[in-house]
Amino acid sequence: MNFPNALAPSSQLTTSGEQKYFLPKGRNIKNYHIWIYDKFGMKIWESNSLNLQGTPNEPWYGTTMDGKELPPGAYLFKAYVEFYDESKSFGTNNVKYGYITLIR
Repeated sequence: MNFPNALAPSSQLTTSGEQKYFLPKGRNIKNYHIWIYDKFGMKIWESNSLNLQGTPNEPWYGTTMDGKELPPGAYLFKAYVEFYDESKSFGTNNVKYGYITLIR
């Protein structure tokens, strides 16, 4: 699994659009759930959406679940991932934490 560490939804600097959202990269995932929290520990967004190849397919655009733009800053993510290939390890107890920087 690869987790981007920043996103700039309003940026005109990228042509690919990839930095405009946060979307973990991985494949052959059996179970997946990701949560994003603000600096106060309040859950602001979550997803468990995978496509048929077992790849996360619901990006975070720096908004709340109801579409309100969030201020720039650091946000914590918690991800639970289980792969079809059980030999692949992922964090402790299949859970990994990290930070995302939201740039506006």
